[in-house]
Amino acid sequence: MEEAEHLCHSYDIKQIYASVKKRLSMSLPIQRKSMECDGQPRGLKKLSMQAILTFATMNLKKLATWTWQAASKSSYT
Repeated sequence: MEEAEHLCHSYDIKQIYASVKKRLSMSLPIQRKSMECDGQPRGLKKLSMQAILTFATMNLKKLATWTWQAASKSSYT
């Protein structure tokens, strides 16, 4: 652990950390912008499609139940 702390403060490692920090500071705004443009609508579209499919499935289930009950009632009379 002491060796790792010692290496953190060496000149060569500080240069590497500086270059990594610079690259990260340049790439983070780009990632945020792409998340704003692409991330939100795709999630919203997926959720709305899931809701539509859920309600369509429920309606099909009701329709199947009604037709099955109507068929079973008509077979007894």
